[in-house]
Amino acid sequence: MSPTLERLKDDAEPPLTTPDEPGLWAFLREVAWPDPSPEIDGLMERVEAGATLLWTGRELERVIAIWDAYRVLTQRFRAARLAWSAEGTPIAVPPGTYPLQVGTYAIVRGEETFARVLASAAAASALASEPGFLAHCAALLGLDDLFRRALDDVDEQALERVLGDDAKAEREAREAAWRAFAERSGTLDEAQFWEVVAALDWADEENEAMTGVVLASLGPTGVVAFSSRRLLLAATLEERLLSWEAETGERIEAGDDSFRDLINHLIGLGREAYEHALADPTSVAARARAHDYRESFAYVEQWAWEEIPLEDMQEASAVS
Repeated sequence: MSPTLERLKDDAEPPLTTPDEPGLWAFLREVAWPDPSPEIDGLMERVEAGATLLWTGRELERVIAIWDAYRVLTQRFRAARLAWSAEGTPIAVPPGTYPLQVGTYAIVRGEETFARVLASAAAASALASEPGFLAHCAALLGLDDLFRRALDDVDEQALERVLGDDAKAEREAREAAWRAFAERSGTLDEAQFWEVVAALDWADEENEAMTGVVLASLGPTGVVAFSSRRLLLAATLEERLLSWEAETGERIEAGDDSFRDLINHLIGLGREAYEHALADPTSVAARARAHDYRESFAYVEQWAWEEIPLEDMQEASAVS
């Protein structure tokens, strides 16, 4: 996947364009997604059809602006959820569903519904209690994938035009800064690493939007050192799980990307969960079968890196 698409796939990233919210509402009315009874078997066909429809009469910049609008709306809903939780009024969702799906469901229901849901936790909980919410959950996952598929075949150079020279230069400077700090930052002490992980509280999905901000407080050197320790721990757990598979003939049901997500999720859950996984790989296999993990604790470092002002990186590099 191209660097630009990597940015777009993540709701926590800032928009690449001026988001086209009216264009998003118009597109959703056009695509009529989802219908009252989405069929799982036909979901990918619906995604492909919707991705094709998104291009109808629209230039690349407008397609990305619509996607950016969708991402901005999901960020607004996530921020509202965090505020409601802090106030002691988290939204209630049916078992087996996720709070973020309420936001997506409100978006596809239209501008008025989304505005009403964004106004209060009670309205969000009421929407989640509607029979249609459960019926639509599979389609909501498809909607998220629709936007990603719409740009799967776009040339990276064409995407770079949307970023512009200044944004492209900053991205390259951030990548260079990461490489420079990685060469001399070392790794975070393991006890300190687990203290930071506990502060991130990845187990509570409500906190996900703030994890990058919390980690960024370590500064550029600390973020890179945190990443280095995570990579060491991930490699250790991966080796343990692969050895267990070879010894027992059992299999952890997760593809390459999902396997890495699973490993990093276990790290994100904290020291106790990580050490339990090392000691009992069968529990990891059970978690994989239940798909009881999220994508991906490793992204927290990327989010944190984007939170650190580039000038702070340059000043820290000069001092070093």
